[in-house]
Amino acid sequence: PDEFDLALIEKINNIEIPYWYPTDRMCEGSESRRNDRYGITHVHQFYTRRNLYVNTWLISKIVEVEDKRISDMLLFGFNNVHQRHCKLNAMRFNVSFPSNITSGTLYMPSMMRENNIIDQLRNKYVKRIVKAFQNTIGEHSIISTNSTVSRMLNRNNLIDYIFTDPPFGGNLNYSELNFIWEAWLKVFTDQKSEAIINAVQGKGLLEYQSLMTQCFTECYRILKPGRWMTVEFHNSQNSVWNAIQESLQRSGFIIADVRTLDKQQGSFKQVTTTSAVKQDLVISAYKPKESFKREFI
Repeated sequence: PDEFDLALIEKINNIEIPYWYPTDRMCEGSESRRNDRYGITHVHQFYTRRNLYVNTWLISKIVEVEDKRISDMLLFGFNNVHQRHCKLNAMRFNVSFPSNITSGTLYMPSMMRENNIIDQLRNKYVKRIVKAFQNTIGEHSIISTNSTVSRMLNRNNLIDYIFTDPPFGGNLNYSELNFIWEAWLKVFTDQKSEAIINAVQGKGLLEYQSLMTQCFTECYRILKPGRWMTVEFHNSQNSVWNAIQESLQRSGFIIADVRTLDKQQGSFKQVTTTSAVKQDLVISAYKPKESFKREFI
């Protein structure tokens, strides 16, 4: 670094940020607290001073947009890219993509790369999101953010088909992994109904199975008789696999087929762990018609 670089670094480190940014303490958990030993204990510490400033400026401009539909699109874009502008972003050499986030973990690399947020928004996100929303004008869809444990729809027998990719036991700590960007949204996951095996939350296999049974029971209620649900599942433990099967059967589903799905690209644990199952399982189950149940009984 020359004199200009050193002066710029000093200016950035001493600059006052006039906008709001989250300073929440990372939630309790083995994944969310893995960086405590490095002094990264709060959300804002996951960012360089420069990118923290730009993130706060972007959020301040987004919330000022009066048209909520446009504001939501911009916020969607912000969430889409800002993870690549924190200290979890690793520097990679001699590859087509010089930076990379290790998904499924809050692992902090020994050498990080500081990306330019504005460039990424302009070059990668804006074009894609504009194209995506242009293609959906006039279409009708509903996005719900409630828990599957709760009552999703008032009517029974309403849905034609369900595809679900549920939590795989203790493979991923979702609420811990989501904490950083949830802090920017000021909305956090309610861990009480999080279907997961997590010692910090006091949830073992039985608690996980009970929550999954509640979820599948709700899916069963809203699915039309004779229609199907596809469950994609990955876990190397037989006990978790058996828990999923029992949960499906207890909720009333009939399992008709189980086969493997090779996604080509492995997850973090699939690549790094020798004992991990390399393929996902796809479970096909259906809700029997009332006539079938009567005849069976």
